[in-house]
Amino acid sequence: MYKNIIYFNTGGLGDFLMILFFMENVASNIPSSKKNKVKFFIIVQKNGNMLKDLSKRYDYIEVIELNKNNPLIMLGYFFKFFFSTNLAVINPATVQVPWSIKLFSRMITFRQKSSVIGFDDGAEANRFIYSKMITFDFRKLFFENLIELIKEAGFSVKKELPDFQFVKRDDVLEKFELTSGGYIVLHPFAGSFQRNLPQDKFAFLLKEIVEDYNEFQLIVIGNSSEKRKATEILANCGYEKKVLNLCGEVSLPEICNLIELSNLFIGVDTGISHLAALLQKKSLILGNYSNPCWLPSYNKNSVILYDISRCHCAPCDKNKCFDECKTSFLRCLVDISSKRIEENLEKLLS
Repeated sequence: MYKNIIYFNTGGLGDFLMILFFMENVASNIPSSKKNKVKFFIIVQKNGNMLKDLSKRYDYIEVIELNKNNPLIMLGYFFKFFFSTNLAVINPATVQVPWSIKLFSRMITFRQKSSVIGFDDGAEANRFIYSKMITFDFRKLFFENLIELIKEAGFSVKKELPDFQFVKRDDVLEKFELTSGGYIVLHPFAGSFQRNLPQDKFAFLLKEIVEDYNEFQLIVIGNSSEKRKATEILANCGYEKKVLNLCGEVSLPEICNLIELSNLFIGVDTGISHLAALLQKKSLILGNYSNPCWLPSYNKNSVILYDISRCHCAPCDKNKCFDECKTSFLRCLVDISSKRIEENLEKLLS
C-alpha cells in the first residue's frame, strides 16, 4: 500500500481536470479503514492557487505548486516524501517531460515498493527513471489513456467517465443580474493564439446571437489579458452595450456556476470547454483536429465542429499547416463555415 499518490503536471486546466478523474479512481480503490493513511497530491508548476480554489470539493487532494521560484518549499516536500512509500505519476506531454520532474520522481521513489509510472516521451533514459512506462495512444481520448494508466498502476477502474464536482454559488446569478437558463456563455479564447476563435467567427457569433436569439443575454468570459481584445471586437460590432463582457471579472468557481446555469456554452479547444463537458453541458465547440484525443466528445450534449476537407496533414502537422495556410490559426478551425455554425446554433437553441 502506498502512503502517497503524487501526480506531476504543468498546471494546465484541461490536464488538471482529467487528473482529478485519475485520483478519484485510485481513491475508490482504497479500503475505508485505510483512507486516512493514504495521501493524494497533485504537484503543478503554475496556477497552484487557482487550481486549489477550483478543486475544493476534492478535500482529500492537496494541490502544491513547485517550481524554481520556490526551492525551499520544493526541498521541504522532497524530505516529506523521501522516507515514504510513494507512487509517482508523470502526466503525458506533447514534448519531452522536463528532467527535473523525472529526477524528483525517481528520487522520492527509491524505497522498495515505491514506483514511478508514466508515458513514453521518447527520451532514451526513461528506462532508468520509470518503474512502468506506457505508450500514449492518440487514437483514444485523453481520459481513456488515463484508464490504461490506472490499470497499469495496479488499480481497478471504478469510474468509467470523468465528471467534476464544484462548490455551488447561489449568489452568482444575482451578482451579474442573470436568470437561470436565460443566457449563453461564450469563451472564445484558448491557451495558445492558434486555437483562439478567429475574429470573423467571433463577430459572426455575436451577430447571430444578439440579433436572432435576443431572448438570451450573451456573456463573454476570458482572463484579464483577454478583456481588451473582447472589448475591441464588441465595439467594432457595435454590441458593447448588448453583450456582457466578464473577461477578467469572474473566478473559476464562478465560471463553473455560470456554465451550469446557462442555456448554452460556446467555446474553443481549451480547458474551459472541458469544464463544460465534464458538467455535460449543452455546448457548441468550434474545435480543431490538431489533437483529436483532446476533443470533448465524451460530452453527449456537445456539438463539435471542425473542417479537415482542405487539410493534407490530418490528424495534424501543425508547422506544415501554418506554412501552407499562411495564417496563424489552424486551418481546420478557420474553415468551419458560417452555415454550419448557424445551423447548429439553431438546433441547440430551438
